[in-house]
Amino acid sequence: MRANHLVFLLPTLLCGAILLPGPAAGAGGTYVDKQYGYSIKIGPDWSQTPTQPGEKIEVGKWKDAQKREFATLTICRFAKVAAESTPGGSEDLPEVPPGWGPPRPTSAFEYFRYEVQGQAEQMVARGLKEVVPGIPDPKTVKMGKIEGKLYQVEWESQVWRGRGNAWVAGIVENDAEEYLILYSSPPNRLKKLTPWFIQSIRSFRLAGDSSPDNGEEDDASKRGKVLDKSDELLDLPKRERIKKELVGTWRFIDTPHYIVIYNCDDPLAKYIAERCEYMRTNAYEKVFPPLAPITKCMVVRVCKEMDEYYHYGAPRGSAGYWSSGTDELVFPDLSQSKKPDITTVGVMHHEAFHQYIHYALLENHPPIWFNEGFAEYFFCVDFESWSKKLVFEKRHPMRYSTVKSEAGTGGLVPLKDLIRMSQGQYYSRAQLCYSEGWAFATWLMNVTKNERYRQIPRIMFDEMQKGFAAAQQPGPDGEMRPMGFFPGGEKVLLDATEKAFEGIDLDKLHEEFVEDIKRKM
Repeated sequence: MRANHLVFLLPTLLCGAILLPGPAAGAGGTYVDKQYGYSIKIGPDWSQTPTQPGEKIEVGKWKDAQKREFATLTICRFAKVAAESTPGGSEDLPEVPPGWGPPRPTSAFEYFRYEVQGQAEQMVARGLKEVVPGIPDPKTVKMGKIEGKLYQVEWESQVWRGRGNAWVAGIVENDAEEYLILYSSPPNRLKKLTPWFIQSIRSFRLAGDSSPDNGEEDDASKRGKVLDKSDELLDLPKRERIKKELVGTWRFIDTPHYIVIYNCDDPLAKYIAERCEYMRTNAYEKVFPPLAPITKCMVVRVCKEMDEYYHYGAPRGSAGYWSSGTDELVFPDLSQSKKPDITTVGVMHHEAFHQYIHYALLENHPPIWFNEGFAEYFFCVDFESWSKKLVFEKRHPMRYSTVKSEAGTGGLVPLKDLIRMSQGQYYSRAQLCYSEGWAFATWLMNVTKNERYRQIPRIMFDEMQKGFAAAQQPGPDGEMRPMGFFPGGEKVLLDATEKAFEGIDLDKLHEEFVEDIKRKM
């Protein structure tokens, strides 16, 4: 089961839920995909964005790197033969997590139709007076030796004036496969961009149709470096696979426990790589030590800015996320300069905790209050501190004012309810719950003098570890498999919660917590 854990941006909170070989496209010219063999001309000011790990439909993504309201290009491939004999067949489509929308389209036209009409149709289904854009008949154009279909659509929302989109799309197919070449832009840029979009679409060539050679194979080792060559690197096969899949201007840094994939400035990437190792050794492992050394390499991806972060596939409104489904920690460079800033580093601290605790609990997840509360707790490790003894910011820059205000007005969630919330319940009141989760974790670790209360996090963690270890089942290859949330995973979490809070009056706990927020925090 996929799990996603997010850092939300404030004050606006939107609850949305934080790869193919080829040359850099930032310099323009012809891009040749070496896996599928297609080629296309890309503009000089366009940069390539990686596709999500495990993606089976999108086989190429680019965006206009020079504009904030950027235009994008997506290339999708659909096999027309049996799924078991050709990559990208319908049986290979990734699972769609519950609540993440309809099943993935299985043809080029259906994908295009959903991209154009899907948002409006969802709004109509919610009772909003939206006009669903129509799709006009296509024009026939030559794309090499094969004729293709060319579509052009504009849409302006009737509900939110000023919002809209425009698309220019090409669909081309042969006996074995079909491709969608989909350009998208704000409507106010379409008139200027349409001639170039059409020129690019008409330059598309299928494999074997006079595709130009794009030169020598890219040497992945030249795209990065090892942070400290004296340390042994874990999980070499995983690292090599990731390096071979780097696209565009993306680079990597190897550290003993991590591979940092980045498209930001080199100094920030080096700082992030060093910081991941620092937090792993001095924070996460010291507070919540694993049962045995974690031998899997952890993946961190740093996008150069928010536009690229969203184009990669991040939920709108988030500032970072860790996904067990894609096995990546992803966040953007939020700094306005080339120096590390408290928000970028804080988001990294937060998401790296989600990533670490997933592996420390044998690839399972703790309750949401624990996961988000301690992620926010580690957010506040002073980003200028490198000592073995953690130094914390006393006031969380995004949470402190909320928790102080709610404590003063009696608006905090009772702790007996907070510790039993589901992920959906927690995210539905994200601003309050994230703030209270941070305050509760910080209070347990650094404020309360009650020794029994201070034992709650460690008892909770130890009981989860023991429960998940006892419940593991061997897979077909004999390797032990994580059990996930349900059905046994839920019982492990409930049992650990009962043990951690055993003998504690939860109403009194809440009263003392609120009183200390007012007086000591």
